[in-house]
Amino acid sequence: MNNIGIRTVWGGLFVAIIMAALFVHHFVTFVVLGLFMILGLIEFYNLFKDSEEIKPNKIVGILGGIYLYFILSLNSQTSTEVTLNGLHIIPLLFLPLLLIIFSKNKNPLLDISTVLFSWVYIPLTFFSMLLIYHFHMANNYQWEFLLGMFILVWANDTFAFLFGIWLGKHRLLERISPKKSWEGAIGGFFSTILFSLLYSLVVGGDYYFWMLAAAIISPVAILGDLIESKIKRITNVKDSGTIIPGHGGILDRFDAAMYVAPFFYWFILLYYHQF
Repeated sequence: MNNIGIRTVWGGLFVAIIMAALFVHHFVTFVVLGLFMILGLIEFYNLFKDSEEIKPNKIVGILGGIYLYFILSLNSQTSTEVTLNGLHIIPLLFLPLLLIIFSKNKNPLLDISTVLFSWVYIPLTFFSMLLIYHFHMANNYQWEFLLGMFILVWANDTFAFLFGIWLGKHRLLERISPKKSWEGAIGGFFSTILFSLLYSLVVGGDYYFWMLAAAIISPVAILGDLIESKIKRITNVKDSGTIIPGHGGILDRFDAAMYVAPFFYWFILLYYHQF
């Protein structure tokens, strides 16, 4: 089986897992996203295992990230009433500062900032996905929002790739991601708009909401992909992992969705006047 076939099969399996989690039970969604989050944290810290300049504390980073995700998730009451429980969160945020004492790095601030970055980049973005899932809960979890976000992110990623192969001549940001092109980005944008209309028809949703969402999701998804590409360039690796054949690691598969989630949640709140 060629690489495209492998990508298709495993990509389909990955989508099936996400959809099953959304439809089965809200606790399953919480657990599945939590498992992806943990795998993402492990991948993130493995990126730095051969780095001479940056050596973040893997144990503190992973355990702290897991704690942050679960505390925030368990204390979430509704999408607009989230109990951050500062007595638990605030000490955790200061824990990495102790690394300045024990770090053997000549510049321990790099280690500390990497740990804090990982907590924002991974647990908080997966937590944002849960907030999207819980929106308008009222004893009914709104899977349409989170599923729609994933579909639009994947549509943008797929068609940006295809249009890039077909028409790509002008590089988007060559020093970070040489294969991305303006033609691919534009093709992905309009394809995502089209998919938003189709999705609104299928789920019976507000087509105006989904068109605006697509207009936000498409460029933000590209930024998320570029952020992951930059991290891999810093650590001099091709893929964040190998857990998904043909795709790489969890961060390779979730990079765009992770960055989109907080912005999409913010858009939902704005659109439905929940601020």
